[in-house]
Order: sequence, then C-alpha cells, then structure tokens
Amino acid sequence: MNPLTSLGSDAQQDPRVHLPTAAPADHYSYSRLNRYATCPLSFKLHYLDGLESEPAIELQFGTVIHRALESLVREHVRANRTDRIAVDDAVRAFRREWTDSPLTDPALFADGLEIVKRWALREGVVDYRNVLGMEQEFDLRIGPHRIIGAMDRVDRVSDDTIRVRDYKSHRVLFAQDEVDSSLQLSIYDLAARQIWPWAKHVELELDMVRHGVAQRTSRTDAQREATREYVLATVAQIELATDFPARPNTHCNRCDHRKQCSAYAEALAGKREFICTDYGDLVAIGREREEVARLAKILYGRKEELEGFLRGGLEREAVIDTGSVRYSMGSTSRTEYPLAKTVDALTDVAGVAREDLIARLGVVDKDALGEVIEEIAKRLPKTRLTMLKAQIEAQAKRSYSPRFQAKAVKS
Repeated sequence: MNPLTSLGSDAQQDPRVHLPTAAPADHYSYSRLNRYATCPLSFKLHYLDGLESEPAIELQFGTVIHRALESLVREHVRANRTDRIAVDDAVRAFRREWTDSPLTDPALFADGLEIVKRWALREGVVDYRNVLGMEQEFDLRIGPHRIIGAMDRVDRVSDDTIRVRDYKSHRVLFAQDEVDSSLQLSIYDLAARQIWPWAKHVELELDMVRHGVAQRTSRTDAQREATREYVLATVAQIELATDFPARPNTHCNRCDHRKQCSAYAEALAGKREFICTDYGDLVAIGREREEVARLAKILYGRKEELEGFLRGGLEREAVIDTGSVRYSMGSTSRTEYPLAKTVDALTDVAGVAREDLIARLGVVDKDALGEVIEEIAKRLPKTRLTMLKAQIEAQAKRSYSPRFQAKAVKS
C-alpha cells in the first residue's frame, strides 16, 4: 500500500494536515509483517486495536500438531537418545497436546493421530547431538528494527551445514516458487546464520507433515539483501499508514478476526462491487472474474467449515434434517491392486509376458517416488544421486493439456 494514496484528497493537497499513523513497534516479526501484507485491516484489529482473536479450527489443529512434535523431539533430546522416534511416544505426545486444546472433533483427532504416527515412522533415527534447537528463538537487527521469532527445529546435517525445519499441516502442498520466495524461510535463513556463524550452508525446509513431504530450498546473498530491503520497506509502510483497508482473499476463512470484519460478512453475503455488462470487453470480464473467484474461495472455505460442524454433529446423530436437505454420513470405496502380485497372477494364469504387463500397468506415483528418492539420498553420494535422478527423468513420460491460468500481477 502506498501511504500517499491512502490519504484523503484534502490531506494530499495540504502538507500541514497530519493524519494519525501506527506508532512504531519496539519489534517486528514474520507474523506481524505477513499479517499486514495479507490484510491491513486484520493487522489493525490485531496489533493496533488489540481485539481478542479467535483462531480458526485449522490453525488450532496445526498448533496441536506443532506442539506434539516439539515435545516429542525435545524429550528425545533430553534423554540423550540416538535411536528411532517411537510411534507410541508420538501418540502420547499428540494425546497430551490435544487434551490441553479446545478441540473436540473425533474425526479431527483421528486425522492428527495418523499424521504424528506417519511422521514418527518417516523421521526414523534421531541423534540428539544433531538437534541444535527446538522452538529456537532469535532476535535479528535489520536496519533500526528488531525482528524476533522462533524456528520450529534446527538440525546439524554435516560439519558445515544446518537445516532449518518448519512444520506445516496444510492440506495443499506449496508450489516450489512459493517455497523459494517464502519470507518466513528467508527470515529464518538470516537468523540461523546469525546464531550459527560456522555454518557455511543453511538448508531451509517446510516439513509438510500431512503429506510426508519435505519441501526444501536455500537463499543466495542477493536474496538475503532483498529480504532486508523488503522488511525495511514493509515496516516503513506500516509506520506511515493512515488507512488499513480490508483485503478479502483466500485467507479470510482462517483469519482470527473474521467475526469482527465487515468485509468478511459482506463476502459471505455475496456482496458484489463490479458486474460486467459488455462481453466484448475482456478486461471488464477479467475484473468481474477476479471478484467472483475471490468471493467463491471465501464462500467455499465457509462451506468446508460448516461441513466440519455437520460431520461432528453426525457423530452424535444419524441424520440432520433442515427441512430442505437431509444430511447423513455415507462411505465410498477405493480398490487398489498390488502391482507385483497382480502381474504374477496374470502371468501365471493368462501367460502374458511380464515385461508387457509392467509396461502397460506399472505407473509410478510421483509423490511416492519422491519419498523413495528422499530416503535413498541419505546414503547415496551426490554424484550418483544426480545420475539416478537424471536417468529417471529421462524415462518419464509427460503429457500436456490446455489450462486456464490467472496470476496476480505484481506492481
């Protein structure tokens, strides 16, 4: 937001007019910067007005997962253990954190239980000597500003390399360009280099615990300088701001101040500001499409939230009847045929050539293959790993189809 354009017309014309601005904070954090960038009104309600927040269930659930994994690894380190993370310990940690939370949905509990159990199996052996920090606090100086925060976990990978890990319980994986440009990871990179100056290399990882996927990246010197400049510019915007407009977007359904936001209420009511009347005007069509898409995401998020409450109610009641719609729980089935045994059966009974069957039936799932390669990477030299990846990619078959795309233009 440009602080000049946020002023009223009289204020722009008369330099003697001074509208109130946000008082400089004694410190900033990624959360504070990100909240302002996402929605200035949410920033105002939270940090300037000090209104009580109400985190969405999704955020509360993520907090339970975070705390369970933190306590699990912390206890492992305190006991000076060099063995595997025990699944039973993970179950106990999750149950303890769930008990201390306001969450009650049994389906959500089962979901979280599976997440931490799979995480423990995937994590395998953890040497306490390689865990450098859990909820590692930092206090950075960028220009005249203090940037504080805490990193979920930091591990020693080798004598000159450390890995900063941030646990994420998101349902959707990030695109790699989002990981590569993440402000949160960029700030963590600066913090890690300050705390452990001996580390020549800092790996940054989003541990997508729901998917069992590690999304990794790193930062260059140019990116670090860009991060510092962005922080300085954003803090200046905040401290000069005289207006904090709502910015309805896909995060609205998870905003902890959504019940105090008139813009969110208007979005739920389907309030429209622009309707195209000339279908030969593609720019106007695009404008209306942007507004409809934004409202649709907010409304769909609300639909999912309401369905969550209904599913919880159907744990207690067989049917919920609103008069026009009857809700109940059903089930769907999915059949999977194990490749090796299925090929054996077809080969033995029908006499079909095994090679032909594997060529026709055997398609490797990209995510499953990624997990296997990630495990192999721990014990394979880099040169051989690079050769392996190149060989696999050379054999991959790719198909393309037209896809409608809409991407925000950065001004």
